[in-house]
Amino acid sequence: MKIGQSYQEVSKTILEELVLNPIDFNKRNYQEYFYNLKLKEPERYERLMFDTNGHEPYSEDLSQIFSDFLSCGFVDLDKNIVMKSMSRMTDYCNSIK
Repeated sequence: MKIGQSYQEVSKTILEELVLNPIDFNKRNYQEYFYNLKLKEPERYERLMFDTNGHEPYSEDLSQIFSDFLSCGFVDLDKNIVMKSMSRMTDYCNSIK
């Protein structure tokens, strides 16, 4: 991945992860989940910066991305993927190069 990942590119990466590996965020913290993914694959999640000074890792960008996904109807209030919007998600992912 090129240096300087854009907000849209990391949003697409996160959305692809949610589609390929649906997680029940009622049982897992989404911030911690993506923090662990960033540790495993730093180049895929380059844009996400986490504050680890608190009791849990926190990324303001990740929080905003999930707010955007909620506004688009891609996730519900529990941050879980809304499967009925799958065709719109595919269109979104295909629109980002």
